Amino acid sequence: MFEALRHHFPTILLGIGAKIAESGLFNIYAVFAISYCVNVLSLSSQVILYGILLACLLECFTLPLFGHLADRYGKKRVYLAGMIALALLAWPFMLMLASGHLGLIYLAIALGLGLGHGSTFGAQGAFFSALFPARIRYSGLSLVQQIGPILGGGLSPMIATALLVGWHNNGLIAGYMALMAVISGLCALRLREEKIPPSQV
Repeated sequence: MFEALRHHFPTILLGIGAKIAESGLFNIYAVFAISYCVNVLSLSSQVILYGILLACLLECFTLPLFGHLADRYGKKRVYLAGMIALALLAWPFMLMLASGHLGLIYLAIALGLGLGHGSTFGAQGAFFSALFPARIRYSGLSLVQQIGPILGGGLSPMIATALLVGWHNNGLIAGYMALMAVISGLCALRLREEKIPPSQV
């Protein structure tokens, strides 16, 4: 771990930044959405959980699809495309969620998890593994995969809830979601992949 911090500190920081939106927006789609629908729209939590369950089922198919696309067109390219999708989806997601129409809410969650999160998480494993040389790969990845979700998924539902309670403005929540995607996209853009010999794949 010390070698990873000493020689690959910029890569670790950029990897953490690139991870934030993937984990942060997953918790917006799967955690904050429940709170919003129950407390703002007065919908049943069970009804929203059904929507999340269906979206997760959809993602079971989109994850290997985007993994295949990452193998074919490039891990970094697919990951960046996913971040663009997450940024563009932020405002439509909040509009559909706020509509109160169950079909649109289900569609918003399905697009968020199946398309937005699926496109980034499907490419992430191979992309992040290629950031570090083999001898420090576990240490480097561990730091990225532990700290990134704390800053992203650990904080995003609380920040979104604070924006909702403090300002009652869905646009601010959408802006926060898009900002996460932009920051992670810029971090991913700066990352350089290590050349992994076939014997180490």
